[in-house]
Amino acid sequence: MISIGKRTTRRHRGCAGFTLIELIGTIAVTSAMMTLLTVWIHQSIKQSRHFQTVQRDQQALDRLSADVRRSVWLAQSVKLTNPKVLDLTMASGNEVRYRLKGGTLRRMERDSTQRSISTEQFKLPRESRVAWQHDQEAKTLSLVIRRAPASISTASATEQDAQTKKDLSFDGRLALTLTARIGRWAATSRETPQ
Repeated sequence: MISIGKRTTRRHRGCAGFTLIELIGTIAVTSAMMTLLTVWIHQSIKQSRHFQTVQRDQQALDRLSADVRRSVWLAQSVKLTNPKVLDLTMASGNEVRYRLKGGTLRRMERDSTQRSISTEQFKLPRESRVAWQHDQEAKTLSLVIRRAPASISTASATEQDAQTKKDLSFDGRLALTLTARIGRWAATSRETPQ
């Protein structure tokens, strides 16, 4: 419709285009969805890394358990020189030493001439505490590994005194308990069982 005095033209309301309110609303909804998606992706990645760490720690503990059990079964004698060092003398004359240093338990095997045969390291879970227990009457050796509870941080653990650090009765989760009879296989064979 055209009027003579003002020359205005009326257009169809069906023309393509969005109002400013519609554009702002769409942008707000999209940004909220992107924020939620970003948080969800970040949490998924963090949880995946945590599960990978737990799985890696468990695999290391499984390998350590099998290795210690086999070594103790083949040992003729056991000597705990201090809480961090365990020496085993094998039936074959080889010597095996387990030494705890930091968060790693290291296994070194030497032959009778003190030549190194093998060395292996087992990375323990963070904030773990390790104890060897030798029962001479029962001829058994036990290995106990406890993980620190989630509430103990690295800073608070370093603030504890030395006696508390050595004590394994703190409220930690049990990671590994292993008890093996000393010389179980050494008496029957001088060779490593298959």
